[in-house]
Amino acid sequence: MGLRFASALLGLALTAASAAAAEPPQVTLSGTRIVIDYVAGGPPVLATAYPVVEHDVGQGTRVLTFGPPVAAIPAFGLQPIAESFHSVVIFPDGTPVESLSIDAESGIDRGAHQPYEVDDVRSVTTTDLAELAATERVVEAGVGTTGVSFASEDLVRTTSLDGSFDESGSVSTLNTHSLHVGADFAASSHDETPGFSLRDVTTSPFSSDRPTSTIQVTVAFRGRTVGNVPIVTKSFTVRRWFPVQPRPTVAERVVTPNVPL
Repeated sequence: MGLRFASALLGLALTAASAAAAEPPQVTLSGTRIVIDYVAGGPPVLATAYPVVEHDVGQGTRVLTFGPPVAAIPAFGLQPIAESFHSVVIFPDGTPVESLSIDAESGIDRGAHQPYEVDDVRSVTTTDLAELAATERVVEAGVGTTGVSFASEDLVRTTSLDGSFDESGSVSTLNTHSLHVGADFAASSHDETPGFSLRDVTTSPFSSDRPTSTIQVTVAFRGRTVGNVPIVTKSFTVRRWFPVQPRPTVAERVVTPNVPL
């Protein structure tokens, strides 16, 4: 239903600025895609090549169909079968901006050597779009033919003009998630699944712009709650693991009337 709804919205999202633009022709492409699988917390350990055919079937819509793997069937990870992308495009200043995207993927879960088909749908909706600020909602749901859900996410992120952002919602069933990242990188997060896990993390602004800059990190966690389980708190000093870059101060849109996508 969601994909058909997105396709219907696509026609409604075109403004007068785009109405005169010619519909792009349908395009079919073929090639090879390499899917890299990871083990949690480790480096990539498996790369599998698949033949793929892509159909660009209209404005903001494309469908990919995967063939059998070129070499051996992967021992774990997701073996893709098909994937489709549907977008809703708006033209706030005569220039196209994607306000909704839906990514639907189907494949075979090769985990635990018990393969079964799975379907995963991820949608991203952007609202309150300003020059450097926006509100974005990410919803993802995945389920296998076994009836087991493997992906469940519903988050709303609000980004401010100074680059700071707040995020709240859930990243799994029954999970409570919140995150705040300040313009100075100071951050705090809270993730809790009642009765099973709790994890709070706070980070300080980095100490300087020098390569030796450090960050103070405090982690409070608790495992499955059976009886009076204490919250364990630990503090660390870590090196800044990212380069310092100036934040953008302005965003400029070039108005191009009737621009084709």
